[in-house]
Amino acid sequence: MEGKINEDYLLLLVNNSGTIEFSTISIDKHFIEEADSLERLCENDNDNIDEIINFINLKLRHVLPNKTFKYCIELDKPYQGVDIYLDKIIQNFLVEKNSIYDTQNFAIRMNWSKAQFDLDKKILELKKNINETLKLCFKAFDIEFAYDMAKTIPNMLVYSHRISGWSNPAYQIADSLKLEVKTNFGYGSVSYFYSLLTYKNILITPFSDWINYRDANFYQIIRYTRNHYRWVPVTYTYRGGKKGRKKITVTYLKKEINNEDWNRALDFTKNAANLLLTDENEFINKYIISECEAMVYGLNLIYNDNKSYEDEVILEEVDCEDEDIDEDEDIYEDDDYASKERKIEKIIGALDFINRIIEYNAIVPTHSYVSRIFDLAKKFIPCVHNTLDEQKKAHKNVSDKYNKFRIANNKLLSKIDEYLNAITPSLQYLFLTKEFGDTYDKNEDYKKFKKIIDICNEHKKWIDIFIERIDKLNNYISKYRESIK
Repeated sequence: MEGKINEDYLLLLVNNSGTIEFSTISIDKHFIEEADSLERLCENDNDNIDEIINFINLKLRHVLPNKTFKYCIELDKPYQGVDIYLDKIIQNFLVEKNSIYDTQNFAIRMNWSKAQFDLDKKILELKKNINETLKLCFKAFDIEFAYDMAKTIPNMLVYSHRISGWSNPAYQIADSLKLEVKTNFGYGSVSYFYSLLTYKNILITPFSDWINYRDANFYQIIRYTRNHYRWVPVTYTYRGGKKGRKKITVTYLKKEINNEDWNRALDFTKNAANLLLTDENEFINKYIISECEAMVYGLNLIYNDNKSYEDEVILEEVDCEDEDIDEDEDIYEDDDYASKERKIEKIIGALDFINRIIEYNAIVPTHSYVSRIFDLAKKFIPCVHNTLDEQKKAHKNVSDKYNKFRIANNKLLSKIDEYLNAITPSLQYLFLTKEFGDTYDKNEDYKKFKKIIDICNEHKKWIDIFIERIDKLNNYISKYRESIK
């Protein structure tokens, strides 16, 4: 069907006599004439806001319901919905109109130029907002009408949507397979888009994601069989380091979901369901055995320092251009720790999945995968202990340096503590002016005072970092000991 998903049509999965197929249903446009009339009214250069309000009251009030629609304009943006309460909408337009004329009166008194305030431009912007607001109301009404139509289609399994909040209806494809398309668009601060397959009452888990994604999270992976959002690279540059002399370019991946992703989500679901219905053994091989193999194989690559397992994403990549950077900046940085931590997280963290793999024994033998993961963890655990010893030593080194520094600067430390205890900026300002005068920032004693504060904060930052690392490593060791009992 021509057009766009969730704009012009809904994409559906239907069960056609034991074969899962795509289907579509048009999103009927119920306000074509009203939308055209509104467009013409809002294109006028003159102030015809009152005429537009009359049009809303005459043509729309009796057909648009007073209702909040769970409608997402953008699926990956937080806190969305469309309120269709015409009295409130009209009131907001009139308030904005009055505000424009109040500003115009002020502009006349202040003798502003047209470049500073353009009445015609402001009125046109308001009418553009009126047009967009009401057309959004039309869209929310039309698509909800289409949802109701989709629900009446026989053997309909899933339909695309842009509904905010959790939505995860479950459909029984066969006696042994249940499918869900779980969505949480525009409700909280994070949107989710998952497919979930449950085979013989056992959730199919994508163990390969643990290997393939650097920042994969155990508690997220066990919630889905496939996720359908994409990671889009975003790059920005800023000044960092001491005195902002370091130019840092950071590339990170941002989660993105749009309506076209329904193609991929429903295609995955259709293929999985049809494979089960036509070749159950191949279904088991693809979605269970191959996932176990991928985890064990990937863990061995990680153990042997083979980098190919992370080709698909790099969640954070930092490129620095030094510009007169102090040689001792970040003197406590351990460049090798990040790679060690990643190996520990992946190899020891994989033990969390053991119970999930054991569950598959009800379907296919998985004892060999469990044994191979345990054997690898056993070979690797000495590295965790060695890393813990290194971090304890580094923590002691930083703490000793900090203590020596405090002793050497004992006279100023009491003042520093007093300054830091002055919680609000205004109280800190009063302290600084009292100690160093109104032009304290030019005072040499203040500069020494500020430098000592910076050094203290740097030491404390690294002490906290090492404490956090030590806690994490102890938790990994405890995880290993619990798993081998």
